[in-house]
Amino acid sequence: MSRRPRRGRVKVPRFRVDLDDAPTDRWTHIVREYKEDFVAIRAQLQETIREEAGPRLGAFIESVLSTLMSTVTKMGAVYYGAELKGIARETGMPLGMLAVLQLVYEASAACTSIVVPCGEGPPVHIRTMDWEMDFLRPLTIEVEFWRDGVPLYVAPTWAGAVGVLTACKTGAFSASVNFRLTEDGSYWGNVKRLLARSWPIGFLLREVCESTQAYADAADILATASLVAPVYFTLCGIAPGEGCIITRGPSVEERRWELAADGPCVQTNVDYFDVDGESDIMWSRERLALGRSLVDSLSTSPDREALFGLVSTWPICNELTVYASYLEPITGVVKTYLPNTRSGFRHRSTAVAGPDARVRCRNCRTRFTESLNASGRCAHVGDWHAAYNDCSKIKCAWGLKSSIGKQHWSCCFSTSRRSRGCPRSGAHVPGSDSDSESDSDDSSHSPASSSSSSSSVSAVSSAS
Repeated sequence: MSRRPRRGRVKVPRFRVDLDDAPTDRWTHIVREYKEDFVAIRAQLQETIREEAGPRLGAFIESVLSTLMSTVTKMGAVYYGAELKGIARETGMPLGMLAVLQLVYEASAACTSIVVPCGEGPPVHIRTMDWEMDFLRPLTIEVEFWRDGVPLYVAPTWAGAVGVLTACKTGAFSASVNFRLTEDGSYWGNVKRLLARSWPIGFLLREVCESTQAYADAADILATASLVAPVYFTLCGIAPGEGCIITRGPSVEERRWELAADGPCVQTNVDYFDVDGESDIMWSRERLALGRSLVDSLSTSPDREALFGLVSTWPICNELTVYASYLEPITGVVKTYLPNTRSGFRHRSTAVAGPDARVRCRNCRTRFTESLNASGRCAHVGDWHAAYNDCSKIKCAWGLKSSIGKQHWSCCFSTSRRSRGCPRSGAHVPGSDSDSESDSDDSSHSPASSSSSSSSVSAVSSAS
């Protein structure tokens, strides 16, 4: 029986969705298990909208969006609308907000996708997914889609999402989506293209998995379909050299990287060909450079654990990483894990060394990643950030600002290695990591955790 995932390197639960069932009933058994979480999801979505537009205007926009999306869903202008109606019925979440959520899912995630050759054999595919909303972690699942009594493909996803951003079709291909921020990716531009019946990205990938049987066909559709937003598609096939990165605008393909001709595929959330660009979402340029370097250091036939070790290295695996998936389309093997607090996606027994090693704060004894912080003395002289919107904003592909989604001391966290954090942040010195205390989550910092900490709990303006 499927179980809710725990923190740590844990294989997420797998559910079956039968496409022969009525669309309104396909997800019932899944969302019932996660029903209580949809209260938090709705609250977070409302907060995001109101934070961007202000309390009064935000409430108005929320109402307009919900009504608009509910209307177009009922009219059949939103793909998989019947499935959304069934989920809305079961969870009590307004249909319009549920439809909006599908777009937020795919437009707010930072990620790293890698396809590597394996000697003379078929390539393999691994990806991480980063999201600033921590409530997504326990909602992470794998869905195995079936039709006519036969499994079609497996998609790592979240409960309540009907589109897919990662998928593996046995004997055919695997694919992953990385969001892309361009001038064509404004929120209202995306909504306008949605109403013009352009494809939401996650819905298109699901349609491709259900309607195509070959790598080349999948690549052709993903390269030419009209989309609501710009995106990067990373594909892995079953023959040596089958792999590519398709860089997409809403209307046209802009660039393609081929595994056979150009080498291993590594994609983050910036254009790999724009070396002088200023855009750098969630350490994207560092993740890109590090990913390429680590891939080059792999053996000619890397095993699964070597790849999980690769994506466990900071900043590929960071404080906002929700899951990592290993995809092997030649066999259909899919392994999705939640990260371990200390060792990422490695086995717990694997030693962690180098820039992503975790040490303890001498004052509160909480473990932290040294490479995320400044150097010096950790006396918690910064402020306690109790709310999600106190500092460290990032922007998603829809142009909305999002907070890091964790309570934390301002001196213990920043969203960029180059950032100096908050203006009142103190510095850190590594504490001893030799004691046997159990790991604690970074969000467990609290004002009471250190007698030397500042008593202030006021917000500090963003310095990121």
